[in-house]
Amino acid sequence: MTAKVGRPRAAWPLLCVLLIVAYLAAVLLLPDDGAWTVLARGSVVTLASLVAGAACLVAARQARGTDRWGWNLLGAGLFSTTAGNALWLWHASTSPAGPPFPALSDVLVIAMVPLSLAGAAALGGLGTAGIRVVLDGLMVSGSLLFLSWCTLLGRLVQDSTPSLLQTIFIFASPIGDVALASMAFILLARTERQRRSVFALVGSGMLAVAVAESGFAYMMQIGAYSAGNLAMNGWIVGFLLIGTGALRSRRAGGARSHGDSAASRALYALPYLPLLVALVAGVFVDLSEGGIGTFAYLLTLVIVVLVVARQLVALRDIVSLTRELRAALGKVRHLATHDPLTGLPNRALLHSRIEETPAPALLYIDLDGFKQVNDTLGHAAGDKLLVAVADRLRTCVRSTDTVARLGGDEFAILTGGAEPVLTGLADRVVRVLGEPFDIDGAPVRVGASVGLAWHRDGEHLAVDELLRRADRAMYVAKSQGKHQYICFEPALT
Repeated sequence: MTAKVGRPRAAWPLLCVLLIVAYLAAVLLLPDDGAWTVLARGSVVTLASLVAGAACLVAARQARGTDRWGWNLLGAGLFSTTAGNALWLWHASTSPAGPPFPALSDVLVIAMVPLSLAGAAALGGLGTAGIRVVLDGLMVSGSLLFLSWCTLLGRLVQDSTPSLLQTIFIFASPIGDVALASMAFILLARTERQRRSVFALVGSGMLAVAVAESGFAYMMQIGAYSAGNLAMNGWIVGFLLIGTGALRSRRAGGARSHGDSAASRALYALPYLPLLVALVAGVFVDLSEGGIGTFAYLLTLVIVVLVVARQLVALRDIVSLTRELRAALGKVRHLATHDPLTGLPNRALLHSRIEETPAPALLYIDLDGFKQVNDTLGHAAGDKLLVAVADRLRTCVRSTDTVARLGGDEFAILTGGAEPVLTGLADRVVRVLGEPFDIDGAPVRVGASVGLAWHRDGEHLAVDELLRRADRAMYVAKSQGKHQYICFEPALT
């Protein structure tokens, strides 16, 4: 199986070399004009789109989910333009008057645009990308449409066309090129670290095809097109780049993890590159021709609105990200100061609150019989018991008191008040924890040994000393029979 998977990728470089050599031979050995020249050079372009479509289908066999749809749609677009080019070549070689316009071949070639756009959108995961990607696409499309208007579309509008159908097909090509180029920029801007080379190859291939189509339309408009010019070179390069990206995708894998490298951040500025080029072109046209025209002026206003909207969306994303970071920071702080099982404050937070309390008193609580529960019922039941103990301890204290888990089966209560209040709380804790717990439908009994310590008259105890005294009193309570509380006395040291 591995050998079969590796064969297309291993043969692809050789196939690309053969196509390029065949094209160069047709350019160097055949005259610029003539039916055989058109047929030979056009056949190489047709074969390039055919093998690129086959590469996309090979990639689709190994892909999953939307990636499979993406490669299948790209392959269908390439096969459509292959059929259109083949039909055009047949008309060119058999009809003395040349290929008709418009014809089925033109429909098949133009059909590549929607199929390729849908495929690229599926590959890039743009279906759920949100308003930011939509605005990026509109901004790029507007910029490229402005550029196309200044270089091609404006002139086409000025030339009269004999029929509405021909007008539609004349405009369909450059507008489709704008759409392809826009998708190429969006794909490159959303490049992911693990699939960066794949998106770069596919996006560059689509851009090369779009430039070649625009060049073809422009040279046809001014009557300077001939087989073998730069437009045909762009088609071959574009098709082979798409095919190379398809086969490379099998090695890159389907994982989509966005990187935060400087290169990734720079790619997000790609949608602004066509905007810069359109700005330069607009200034040049305005200076050389005395104005850019009404349509280009209105299109400029639309682009400005899109840029402003894009910046507002970016600002919204920044505000949303700031809120998420604050929420995440709050969670981190909570985890750093609270027990993850019971949600009670941990030892560190207890230390801090003891330092903030003017006359603190401390109950140090150790569960009696907890190890037996763990050994007989399992650790899961033991965890449930600890949660239930925490809930009961919360019911014993005032809102100003702190219940904390120190670790294992040890808890503490930070409180304050006169000795009768403290001993009453300790007695209540012993009684409440001595009642049975319902763990998974079974009654479970444990007890509590409690040590009580507080600042006596004239004493100013450090936090560790207060904890040590309460801990010492708890161990005395446990050694003297458990299920009771003991107040610390100097004699216990």
